[in-house]
Amino acid sequence: MLINATTQAFTPVPANEIDTNATGFAVARPSPLPATQLSLFRVTRDATTGNPVIQSTGTPVTVPKYMWPSNAPQKGSVNALDTLDARLTQSVAGVDPGHSGKFAIWTQHSITIGGRAAIRWYEIGAAANSLLQSGTASNPSLFQFNGAISPNRQVNGATKTGGAAMVLNYDSSSSAVFPQIRMVSKVGAGAQSGPVVVKNSPGPLSGFDCSSATQFCRWGDYAAATPDPSTANQIWQVSQFAVGAGSGITGPATSRTQNFVATP
Repeated sequence: MLINATTQAFTPVPANEIDTNATGFAVARPSPLPATQLSLFRVTRDATTGNPVIQSTGTPVTVPKYMWPSNAPQKGSVNALDTLDARLTQSVAGVDPGHSGKFAIWTQHSITIGGRAAIRWYEIGAAANSLLQSGTASNPSLFQFNGAISPNRQVNGATKTGGAAMVLNYDSSSSAVFPQIRMVSKVGAGAQSGPVVVKNSPGPLSGFDCSSATQFCRWGDYAAATPDPSTANQIWQVSQFAVGAGSGITGPATSRTQNFVATP
């Protein structure tokens, strides 16, 4: 069992490492919320057996206070969308030349800001267990959830470039807006960009993922982001949208996956 100092770690997520590193990392949040920490778990290999050696008690990383978000309403349906429980869902690690070549871990989760779901992202320095930077994607009229972040770090043989910029994709919805895929980016020490709409859903989510009893739909935690090793400054993205109302709550789910490439 992995623990955060004194409490059980919740949904630890391994980091997809772009640069070669002898140490692997997983990041998690503590089980009770609200919280002001994340935890890093180091994974190494036993030199004799080759078996993994997993840090059992996480190293705390102080972050701004957070709490789980409320579910997101969606236009055209009484059923709200699951924004999850502030779990970290995805992580990418690599060298960041913008922070003196530190090996950094990028991750994100949905939290609550002003009573609405929002995405908070983090860049964590692995060596010092410290927060290098963080930010949010929030909107006063939209609920934002199901995020994925990646730096633009390219490693392809001897070619090693980028790592100081990022792209974050996520979903949005409200009682007046069908689910959307959006993205923001940030380059070095520059400001985070404004949101860009990648895809609009033509209707709400319906199907067996929704319940008439709870008026709740399982949206998913399927988003992903990873840099392209063959092309500099390109980041592959995966997110989710809906194709519109289907045959109520008993038919096939009307969620779909969108793959796309973005540059910071």
